[in-house]
Amino acid sequence: MKDDETLNSCTAEGYFYIQYICLMPEVDVKERQIIGLALSCLCVFLYFFNVIFFDFIDTVQKTQCVDYDVKTITGDDYTVEFNLKEEQYDKWKTRYHDLTNPMSEMAQFK
Repeated sequence: MKDDETLNSCTAEGYFYIQYICLMPEVDVKERQIIGLALSCLCVFLYFFNVIFFDFIDTVQKTQCVDYDVKTITGDDYTVEFNLKEEQYDKWKTRYHDLTNPMSEMAQFK
C-alpha cells in the first residue's frame, strides 16, 4: 500500500529538479571580487563621511545657539530672590513708592 502512494506522488504530483553549476573563469571571479571590494569600501567611506558630517553640523548648531545666548544677555535673564522684613518693605514704601507714577508698585520696586 505504501508503495502505491509513493508511486502516485512520484508520477502524478511529483516534480523533478535539475541543479546546474555555473563555473566562471578565474579572471572573471577576481574581477568581481575587486568590484565588490571597491563598492563595499565606498559604502563604508560614505557611512563614515555622513556620521562625521552630521556630528559637525550638530556641533556647529550647538555653538551658534550658545553664541546667540551670550550675545543676547539682558537683565531679565537673571532672577534674584531675597526675603524682606516687614520693616524694610514699609521703609521702601514710605520713601520711594510714588503714587502718582503710572507704574505698578512691583514695577517701581524693581
